[in-house]
Amino acid sequence: MQKDTKRDFLRQLPSVDFFINHEATKRRFPKYPKSLLLEGIRKVLDQKRNWILSNTDRENLPDLDFSIDGLLNEVELYFNNFQITNLKKVINGTGVILHTNLGRAILAEEVVEQLSIIAGNYCNLEIDLFSGKRGQRGQSVTELLRQITGAEDAIIVNNNAASVLLALNTFAENRQVIVSRGELIEIGGSFRIPEILKKSSATLVEVGTTNKTRLTDYQKAVTPECAAILKVNPSNYQIVGFTEEVSLEEVIDLGKNQHIITIYDLGSGSLVDLSPYGLKEPFLSKVIQKGPDIVTFSADKLLGGPQAGILLCKKKYAKALRENPLNRVLRPDKMTLSCLEKTLHLYKEPSAISKIPVLSMITSSCKTLRERGERIVKSLSSYRPPKVKLEIVEDISRVGGGAFPRQELPSFSLSITLEGSKITQLANKLRLQAPPILGRIHQEHFYLNLRTIQEEDIPIVIHHLQEVLGSMEDKK
Repeated sequence: MQKDTKRDFLRQLPSVDFFINHEATKRRFPKYPKSLLLEGIRKVLDQKRNWILSNTDRENLPDLDFSIDGLLNEVELYFNNFQITNLKKVINGTGVILHTNLGRAILAEEVVEQLSIIAGNYCNLEIDLFSGKRGQRGQSVTELLRQITGAEDAIIVNNNAASVLLALNTFAENRQVIVSRGELIEIGGSFRIPEILKKSSATLVEVGTTNKTRLTDYQKAVTPECAAILKVNPSNYQIVGFTEEVSLEEVIDLGKNQHIITIYDLGSGSLVDLSPYGLKEPFLSKVIQKGPDIVTFSADKLLGGPQAGILLCKKKYAKALRENPLNRVLRPDKMTLSCLEKTLHLYKEPSAISKIPVLSMITSSCKTLRERGERIVKSLSSYRPPKVKLEIVEDISRVGGGAFPRQELPSFSLSITLEGSKITQLANKLRLQAPPILGRIHQEHFYLNLRTIQEEDIPIVIHHLQEVLGSMEDKK
């Protein structure tokens, strides 16, 4: 869009003062406080202004209605949405299974049913129903984790960063912790391992280089002030080429010989062996068998549960972890524990992979995905706008959530091509549906990746595509 054209559009926008003092505004919203009305008006005008300034082509803009009635309709829509919770269901067509911005793991159907019961009722969170005395919060979850992983004990906190913080503060406060420079990673939300170490009141001792760390580097760093070795699984990136790292087994042996604790921040943590599907993530039960003192990982990634951090530890360290005041600060609530407990129960069933959505999406065959896409295309067969092209194309998916950064899952996507129209307009319209549909634009095509679209959402996708594509065709 030319600069003059942008100015022309911007000139059509009324001022806030004109808008709020207009008779039509007073008539439509007589009971709204002025401060709230101002907020709604500014939101609508800002949105219009941003659309104009951020687009270079008129066809790429949503339909712009600059009339007072049209703008007031949008203000009313804003207020209607204001009454509804902002957090809402989204249909994920991006192909990223553990999409951090979209809430990571989807909970299994059985877990959601259990959550509904626990959230809406009192529960035996901290009471032993057999003795009638006070019980230990999360005890059943601890027992399930012990059975499934082989760990001696387990502690639950509210996320994995909290797990690492609790372990370091408990055993290395005002003491030294050795970490390889190649493992000083940054995790989601700009949280960095060195900053977590600092907040725990431990002192970081860096060893090795970014691409090469040897056992001798660790050995030379051990002093009487050293309390722990922290090994971090760099699950959200990989260093390739001229590299060398010390194995977990070597770090554990060094810790035993020097009488210092070994902490392994695993990150994602998988309770099933995903190697048959081409994914090489450390299998939790095998990690525990190697003998680290403490292992930390997330519950809302490959485990497929709610947001939580899990510490698997040797029994002799559990008491100190539980008695640290930070454990109280970081403890999970009844909803988290309920979801986690039910998810772990599913792992004891032979059908765990098919029941836990994260694992089901990871292991879905390309044949299944293609058939899913063909059903969508077939359902739209009676609706064929002449300038819309729908096809099923080969694509890739990613696990996401900091897991398998370089590994791709072969997949299929529904590709939509609009002749003579900017595809971003379609993406904008689908993103504003209820529920919103998110995909990605690739070389002037809009892709909806079929690996992350849930089976029950296919009718919704078909309905929204019919409406949105139809409305765009009518205006051509």
